[in-house]
Formats: sequence, structure tokens, C-alpha cells
Amino acid sequence: DYLHDPRTPVRGNQAQSMAADVARGVAYLHSLSPPVMHRDLKSLNILIADASGTLKLCDFGESVNVTSTADRTMTLVGTAMWTAPEVLSGSSYDLSADIYSLGVVLLEIATCEDPFPANMYPAMVIASVVQGKRPFVPSFVDAGVKRLITSCWEQDPGLRPSASAVLDTLSNTGGWDFVECIQSNLPICMD
Repeated sequence: DYLHDPRTPVRGNQAQSMAADVARGVAYLHSLSPPVMHRDLKSLNILIADASGTLKLCDFGESVNVTSTADRTMTLVGTAMWTAPEVLSGSSYDLSADIYSLGVVLLEIATCEDPFPANMYPAMVIASVVQGKRPFVPSFVDAGVKRLITSCWEQDPGLRPSASAVLDTLSNTGGWDFVECIQSNLPICMD
């Protein structure tokens, strides 16, 4: 796991490039006709594709094509730490569920830490997320990056940005210089 490996430090521009690669992958899936919902977006489903460090999405085993006539009440899929509250609660969901997961991945890239404490059981994560709680965003994270991450986590899926809007924001955000992940073992709490 590259982000959590002390032998692979991640810094500023590299972190911003990684974030843009992931957002670009989600934007591509969502731009297809019909759109494709990944449904299991997490750092473990992102590969380093080449020597330049380009990231690519992988593991499409839970992915589905989204059609306008499809029943949006879908089965519980994904991994609790990265899964949107509407999915965890068994409600109807759409492409915005991937955006929630993207926000969690962006936090991981910004901090090089797991989004929730390692001692937090999946059932505790599920209950917390459904109740509106989110991972803690440390104060060293640039305010613009924090706004982007938290906008992806909106409880109301309709308020989350599209993948292309996330990519546009990342392209116009120069605030990733704060990232210097060398296994700092940050304390992680719930917001």
C-alpha cells in the first residue's frame, strides 16, 4: 500500500497529481454512455500504472452501468470506510456515491493515513457515517483542499460535486504543498 509505506514518501506536487489522476478516472467512468458507477472506490483499488507514477482505477467487480430507467435501490457494496451513507443505509443511490468515496481517497492522499482509526470496527464506521460523522481532516490540510474533500462528503448526495467538477477544482488548486507524508502516525479522530 503505497500511501501507507514509510519507504515511499509522498509530497506536494506528487500528491496533487495523484489526486487528479483518481478524479480523472472517476470522471471518465461517469462520462461514459451509459455512465459506469465504480461502487468500490478506495485506495486499495488504485494502481500505479507506470514509472512516472500515473494512477489508474482497478477492480471493477462491483461496477455497474447506470441507465436512466434503472432502479436506484441497489445492494450494499463497497468497503465501509469508503462507502457513502446512502449505500450503507440501504437507500437509493447514484453516481454521487462514488464522489463520497473519492473524497475519502483524497483525504488519504492528503494525509497518507487511513481515513478512520485502525481500531474502529466496520459496524462502528457504518453507524458513524450514516449518522453524518466523517473522518477528521487535520488542520495542516489547505483550506481549499479541505473544502473540496468535505464537499464530496455531503450527507445529501445532491449537494456533492460531479467528478468533473472535482477534477476542475483540483486543477485550479495550488494548495498541496502541505503534503509531506513520511509515516507521521497522525492521530485520527472523527469530525
